[in-house]
Amino acid sequence: MDLITKFAPKIYLHPCDKHRPDSVEHYFNTVHLKQAGATLESQVTVEILQSHTGNDAYLEFANGQSPTGTNNFRTGAGIQRGIPPHTGTAAAPVYVKSFCYDTHFDIKYMFFYACQGFQTFQLQGWNLDSTCNFEWSPLARHQADWEHITVRLDPAGNTLLGAYYSQHSGSQWVEAPRLEDGTHPVVFSALNSHACYPHAGTFRLGTVLDLPRPGEARVCRLSAVDTTVVDDLVTYDLSDRRFDQVAWVPYTQPGQLINLDVDDSENHTPGPAGWLRFGGCWGPPALDNTQIEHPPALPNGAEDFLFNWAIQEKAQLPKPMLWGHGPRSPLHQNWWNHKEP
Repeated sequence: MDLITKFAPKIYLHPCDKHRPDSVEHYFNTVHLKQAGATLESQVTVEILQSHTGNDAYLEFANGQSPTGTNNFRTGAGIQRGIPPHTGTAAAPVYVKSFCYDTHFDIKYMFFYACQGFQTFQLQGWNLDSTCNFEWSPLARHQADWEHITVRLDPAGNTLLGAYYSQHSGSQWVEAPRLEDGTHPVVFSALNSHACYPHAGTFRLGTVLDLPRPGEARVCRLSAVDTTVVDDLVTYDLSDRRFDQVAWVPYTQPGQLINLDVDDSENHTPGPAGWLRFGGCWGPPALDNTQIEHPPALPNGAEDFLFNWAIQEKAQLPKPMLWGHGPRSPLHQNWWNHKEP
């Protein structure tokens, strides 16, 4: 625990993100365990979950709701007002597992979110100089979201060798990450997707629409992006932004670093890692995002152009944007072995 605390990350959450980190225990209080649309259990516990090792069960919000452009309700832990007043702090646990190898020592810090929000896009104008980032409902949303970073140390645990930052299905190795207070890697969490980045910015994931000549809306290029910044950002309800900065600093609060290597199974009591054994999905396996809504108001009326294009050319959008898949636990995603060499 001394090493876990010493090298725990400081996470900057996007100020406009309504889907904050959560504890798995709180999440269990908001969901039902289901299979093929039928409810198996309305009271979800660790004991129940670890008995479902197959992959056909899943968790779903008990109220059956999912965020939309007109009802982008908050999920996860509340944000408390910090000092100075325009800053906020998150109070949610970070789940940790450690691995010792001959050449290095890895600590995986895992972050759980009750929901992934809408895909963020970057709109580029006719001269490709003017850009605007915006979220678009309900593309890419899915219930539950697991993210992590891996801090790598020398075998004795004295020297930081670098860190892996998880980003969607891959990760980015950073040999010398920015540190707070000498030992704590800094993480910037992207708006809605919660992908982890070592520095602030907007990161292109791929081009979705590329027009050789602009139309009436002056749209030339549309790209899927991750962004950790607020500049040139359009959301459905930007007025709801309450803070300029939101920090999640688990190593400063008792009980926010949960060591999953502690296991009480010999005493027939599920340890804190009991829910890792759940073999199903932490959200519905195919959330329907095909009922595409208008984007929020964009320059030159581009939202109408994009909406009409999306309705006509829906098949051009990547399948994960149209059908949100709830993730499996880190154990069943095999994070321990194949994510980072």
